[in-house]
Amino acid sequence: MQRLWQLKLDWDESVPNSVFTAWMEFCDQLPVINNVSVERKALINDAISVQLHGFCDTSECGYGACIYLRSMDSTGNISAALFYAKSRVAPLKTVSLPRLELCGAQLLAKLIKQTIAITGISFEKVVLWSDFTITLHWIHTSSHFLKTFEANRVADIQNQSNPSQWHHIRSGDDPADALSRGQLPNEFVKNAQWFNGPQWLCQAETNWPNLELSTLSDVPGMKKVSCFVTDGINDDLLLQYSSYETLKRVIAYCMRFKFQKRHQGPLTVKELENAEKTIIKLIQYIEFTAEISNLKKGKEIHPESKLLSLTPFLDNDDILRVGGRLEKSDLAYSQKHPILLPRSQYVTS
Repeated sequence: MQRLWQLKLDWDESVPNSVFTAWMEFCDQLPVINNVSVERKALINDAISVQLHGFCDTSECGYGACIYLRSMDSTGNISAALFYAKSRVAPLKTVSLPRLELCGAQLLAKLIKQTIAITGISFEKVVLWSDFTITLHWIHTSSHFLKTFEANRVADIQNQSNPSQWHHIRSGDDPADALSRGQLPNEFVKNAQWFNGPQWLCQAETNWPNLELSTLSDVPGMKKVSCFVTDGINDDLLLQYSSYETLKRVIAYCMRFKFQKRHQGPLTVKELENAEKTIIKLIQYIEFTAEISNLKKGKEIHPESKLLSLTPFLDNDDILRVGGRLEKSDLAYSQKHPILLPRSQYVTS
């Protein structure tokens, strides 16, 4: 002890006494580690079922992950043993706690993949546990909805594990807490949860935690989505041709390139008919937007609409036509219900 205090005198005076005192306490307890032993045998005898369980946790000091093998024999005896663990010190650059938690989850996913490759065991089930809800929300979200930092790590996690394998637990049930926060030797040797996992891990699956992931109204790390809406319809194409037949052929070719991806051969009658319907619907929508919108929603048109007396309706092609009592006549359909064309439109003229 006198030697330790002598070292304290040689240290930089800026080091707080509390830090040096904690370091001395650790050194004083360090011989206790000599009494710690870990059994190499990780599986129960004659195991018929082997599962892989991983836990991760984070603090401001660092993050870590630990993996346990859960095995069961034919008589129902269950054993759980620590198999793999690793920790990381938090980066010098300040990173928010949710992002550090995500780094812990990424480390766990990496260790799980390594464990499966190393052991060569066909695991009955792989279950990953975290006590941080924001991290679990990120893992269950497509990475393209997230910001760059979160998106890169979530994509890596989803590549090395399945989001359905991730579950929520209470902080008190997470053995990885010892990794992220650290423990003095006297506490470490008594930490049965570290060596064998939570108590419920050696029980039936019905006793496992089944915590529902709470819904968050505002999940951090999400991209802002912008929605752009155009105001009105550009009808410049309709004004460029003095011949209606030429306009129909131009529209027909445009529709062919868009929908059929066919660039050769003469236009068919069907293509010209569809082009004409498209032109009619376009000019109707420019002039009668409100009426068409109401009719599509099953509502009546506004009482002040200039089309009210014509009892308009939409046919099977969503073209606006005249209604009324002529429906009961023996005239042809196009005569009973003529198409409504706005007189102010260039195409109508």
